[in-house]
Parts: sequence; structure tokens; C-alpha cells
Amino acid sequence: RALRTGFVWSRDDREIAFGKDTGGNEQHDIYVIDVESGAVRQLTNDPAAEEHAAEFSPDDQWLLVNTNKRLPETPDRPGQLNLWKTKRDGTEYLPLTRHAFPAFAVGRPKDGTKIAYVTNEDPTDLKNRDGYIVSPEGGAPRKALSVRKGSQDTFGGWHPDSRRIAVTSDASGQNRAGILDLETGEIRWLSPEGVEEHALRFSKSGALLACIRNHESSVTPVVYDVATGTARTLKLPEGFAVGAQFFDDDRKLLVTYSTDVTRASLVAYDLAADTYETLLEPEYGPIDRSVFVNAKHVYYPTFDGKQVPALLYTPKDIAAGEKLPAIVHVHGGPTGQWFRGFDPFAQFLADRGFVVIEPNIRGSTGYGVEFRDAALKDWGGADLEDVAAAAKYLRTLPYVDADKLVEAVLQAGRQAQDRLASAPIRSEGSCYFPEPARSPA
Repeated sequence: RALRTGFVWSRDDREIAFGKDTGGNEQHDIYVIDVESGAVRQLTNDPAAEEHAAEFSPDDQWLLVNTNKRLPETPDRPGQLNLWKTKRDGTEYLPLTRHAFPAFAVGRPKDGTKIAYVTNEDPTDLKNRDGYIVSPEGGAPRKALSVRKGSQDTFGGWHPDSRRIAVTSDASGQNRAGILDLETGEIRWLSPEGVEEHALRFSKSGALLACIRNHESSVTPVVYDVATGTARTLKLPEGFAVGAQFFDDDRKLLVTYSTDVTRASLVAYDLAADTYETLLEPEYGPIDRSVFVNAKHVYYPTFDGKQVPALLYTPKDIAAGEKLPAIVHVHGGPTGQWFRGFDPFAQFLADRGFVVIEPNIRGSTGYGVEFRDAALKDWGGADLEDVAAAAKYLRTLPYVDADKLVEAVLQAGRQAQDRLASAPIRSEGSCYFPEPARSPA
């Protein structure tokens, strides 16, 4: 099964805490591996709870954990995802927060005096997200970030001064990155309005802030000068970046990066030279990389005149007059997004002579709040019309056989079947890849 949790290093770099489940049940327990010897020991064991390692304390004596363990005062009631802490040897396990909605740990600043996390305390708006601060000893949390009611406001990394913290908010209608001063409560926005960006982490000196920009399905790092607010884009091809971390005394940025035609690799970007080198090369086995094709980001019209973004894959060397079968591949979520990263399924189909369109139908992320929320209380309505419009668009392409169209849906079980059964699409077949059902009512 896929690893659905992360890992964290101890402050002394001697151990790594990580999550491991049993048989893919996603009820992770926490294990610790000794870096030098490779010995592994199990730190927690709760078959009824998921546990995710978040951060070691500055003195390495405690581990911050996200878990839905049952609270000690209500052992007969299921737990909610909250912040807990456990001794490094597992002898004590204490709750730090007690929220009714999931809480997600961000971590401590350099001085170690507080913990940042994100949750929602508004039962009237389940989309709302706010940022909170709590003492490492627990107690009453303080709401520190709330741009407006209903907005999704989250924390990034701490500034080295322990007073400022990077933030992301969609209050303007698009996710923007900024810096929050916890003493004054003021937010200094860095991202221009209308540009989708997420704040990540500061450099060791605090002079730079790394962010991720999402533009037309290409996700690339952007580095801001904290003093001037000047943005610097990196000279990377269109692709998909995961994370961005400064190293080598802030001279380089470490990024996991993939493109349409390259699998994910670990890249070191030299900020002074504006060049990058691959530290960990991806493997392709016996596959000739020259068979891979670049996707094209396109927009196509839908039933109400709006334009729907999509990625279009076409086989190489299409002969004049040739007519090819085509597939509409719909992502799951139901929110979600197709990216300009390496897609082995689309590459396989294109190599076999299929035209593939991956539409980011309404309800998708990456194109603003209005577009993301456009399918709420209408799942299987306008969004499905967007799928039908993708099929209609394919029929306009001169190299597509209009009688050989298939829909492939990555969606939640029964909902996918219901949607396909009522789909206003004329096609030769359909299939779906089930996910755990998690759609909103």
C-alpha cells in the first residue's frame, strides 16, 4: 500500500520517527529507527487510531504527534485528529488540543516556546480553516490567523526570529502567500492577487521565503526576498515541484521535481548561478525515454460558455488523415487537479496510440476559490457537463475518431458509477478506479 504518512528527524540527527500501518489499514503506529545501527523500535501501538509523527521538541525529549486517539477523559468516544505529545521513549502520551474538527500540526519556532497548527472551530462553515498557537504544555490555544470567515488560512514555516510565520490564505479568491507578525497581528502579502501561491519555509538566515506557484497545472518554486518582497522565479522547465528547502548556507534550494517526460528526481537549484543539478536520478529500466510525450495545457468551452482547463496528451508522429481513439480521464477528489508532472498512465496510453485529455473540471483546485467551489451541492451536475464538454472538444480534433471515445474516472466508488450511468456523453465505454468515499454530502 502507499505510504500515507511522513517522517521526522530528531534534533540530534540520531533517529527518524515514521508511521507504519498494518496491511494498508491506514491506522499508523509510530516507529523509530536508529540512523547508525538501523535498528527499529515501535513507539506506539493503538489499532483504533492513526498516528503521524510531526516534530521532535528542541530538547529531543518529546515527539509532537497528530492522532485521533480517544481522549483520556472520554475513552468510550471515538477521537478526533488533534495534537498530542509523547515521550521519546513512549512512556507518556498526552493530548495538547481537544478540537471537534481535525487539527494539523505545523510545529515550533526556533525558541521552542509555542506550537502552530491549523483547524476549524466554525461548525457553520466546514470549509473554514484558521491558524492557532498553543503552548507545548497544552492549555488554551489562541487563534492567530483568520483573514475572514470562511477562508482557508494556513501556516507555513516559522521565521528564525520566532515572531513571524509564513501564511497562505484564499480570502482574496486565490491562494496567496504572506508573512504574519504574531506580535502585531499584521499580514504582509507577497503574492500578487490572482496568482495561486502557497508559502513553504524561510531560509536559515530569514532573508528568503520559498513558495510554490501553481499556474496552468505547472507547479514551480518561487523565492521571495523578505526585505523587499521581490519575487524570483527559477529557471526550471514546466513541471511539478514537491516542497522546497534551503541548504548549503541558503545558497541552494532542494526540490523534488518532475515534468511531463521525466519522473520525479531530487534537484539542487543553485540560487547564485541560476542552474540546477540532479542529485538523485530517476530510473526507467528498459524504457526508452524518447517515447514520452509532452502534455499541452488547453482550455475548451463547456455548456454555459465557461472555459475548462485541461491537459492534452497526443501520440507522436500522427499521420495525415489518421483517426485515433481517445480517452477522457477524470481525476478524483472530488476536488483535485491534474498537474504537469510525470503521468505513467497517460504516457502508456499515448504510446499505444490514444489521445488523452485530463480535464480540471469545475470543483478542481488550482484555479481559484470560485472555480474550486463551483460544484458544491451540485456534484454530478455542472462538473459532469464539463466532462461531456471534454468529449465534445475531442471530437473537434482532426486526428480523433469520434466513434471511439472512452471515459475513465478516478472517483469515489458508487458515486462514479452513478455519474457515468447518467452522463450525457456518447462513448464506446467507460471505467472507473475506486477510491475511498470521502465526498461532501
